[in-house]
Amino acid sequence: MKPRLRGRIRRTVETLLLMGFTVVFLTHTDPEPIRGDLSHPRFEVRQVRVRSWLERVQIAMSARSVRRLERYRARVRRRHRRRVQAWVRSDFDRPPATGEPRRSLWFRVRRLHRRLRLLVVRTFRRAMRRVRRRRNAAWRWSIRTMRWALRPLHRFSRFLAYWEASAALIRAEEPDLVVSSDLPGLVGASRGARAIGSPHAHDCHELYLESTALSRLDKFLFRPFERTYMRRADVVFSVNHSIAAEYRRRYGLKRMRVVRNCAQLPDQVEPVELWRVAHLPPSATIMLYQGGFAPGRGLEVLIDGVSELPADVALVLLGFGAMEDELWQLAADRGISDRFRILPAVPPEQLLSYTAGADVGLIPYQPVSRNNYYSLPNKVFEYTAVGVPIITSDLPELRKVAVSSGCGVVYDPYDPASFTAAAANLLQPSVYPQARAAALQYGAENHWGLERRRFETAITRLVPAGLEAPRSVDPLAVVGERPLEALP
Repeated sequence: MKPRLRGRIRRTVETLLLMGFTVVFLTHTDPEPIRGDLSHPRFEVRQVRVRSWLERVQIAMSARSVRRLERYRARVRRRHRRRVQAWVRSDFDRPPATGEPRRSLWFRVRRLHRRLRLLVVRTFRRAMRRVRRRRNAAWRWSIRTMRWALRPLHRFSRFLAYWEASAALIRAEEPDLVVSSDLPGLVGASRGARAIGSPHAHDCHELYLESTALSRLDKFLFRPFERTYMRRADVVFSVNHSIAAEYRRRYGLKRMRVVRNCAQLPDQVEPVELWRVAHLPPSATIMLYQGGFAPGRGLEVLIDGVSELPADVALVLLGFGAMEDELWQLAADRGISDRFRILPAVPPEQLLSYTAGADVGLIPYQPVSRNNYYSLPNKVFEYTAVGVPIITSDLPELRKVAVSSGCGVVYDPYDPASFTAAAANLLQPSVYPQARAAALQYGAENHWGLERRRFETAITRLVPAGLEAPRSVDPLAVVGERPLEALP
């Protein structure tokens, strides 16, 4: 259930192709945007069409409302037709007899009857109109209430539907290996693999249930599924040792392998003149944050901290998110609008060129959840791959990288003054060149070309017979603009 083929998932697909596998990628969205520029004769994207039971209930409720309305209108038409017919057939409505005086007693009685009947009919219609309005209002209220009550279960119902559909597709395909990504792919992959007797490898990009996007009810409902099916996996990959230790503690997992989320080491990067793209002076010192603009990312602290730095230090955010207007307003309030920029997200193949145009890379995550606390995001390896030193939050995994390698400094993620002090320290003429050299060395020693060997070793142990000709790659196969053989 991943919307885009990028980052760790893309690197995993490329590695499997290099190992000689034919890869079928399952997604719940449109396959064409997923494929992107990844073209290979042994790579296929298939869409798993999902309609959850909750969506089916809501559709049925809407259809029932439409049917009720149609039946009501048909009844009204029938009643109106019967009333008209009765009115025509009424004895009191017959024309006056020949020679009957216009002011006779019979004429007056008939007129009085007509008026009384019209009064009764109008009164009855008004009363029934009020009844119908109240009845329809009660029905609409019941529909809204039921939908409101079922709304918290929407995510859970979609996951159940996707797990069922993906498991059925896996059983029909009968692959030699099933690889899942995070909780959305875990259950369906496990069920499908167990049904056909194939090995199952699960890749944990994060502590999924610690995500702030999940409600307490979601976490309560999903935890038994994650615990049960992660234990069934033949091997579980994690992005760092802290997350691996947490999963071992929670679920008693023993078949854990750490494969860090390193970036591809580029053959050659032509840096983008970021100062020119951001309309900044050529002499500006650019601090770059790349990623989403969301609560818990610590972007407000960056703006407050940069406002206390010299006027030649600029803050550039590369990405998108719901907080964009709020960040612009905060920058204006702090008086740094002239050195604060937000640039739109760029395609993955261009990202390192933009990163190389910065002087400092920022990783300001705040420990709003255990997932953030143990995070080791792509940004670490993207910055160091092009030799950009980092300023990062003082979190366990990030501290290991910045302090042990000397490629950056850490700060209190909630304290703007701490960020200002860390930035001023890193930008010192005696410190910055050493940090840049350390970042370049760390990037050269920690990239996907080396990290993927752990992934390949674990996969080869699961499917030794399925790789008769490992790395037998078609010479015309292309990943992006580079042949697969050229990937490090």
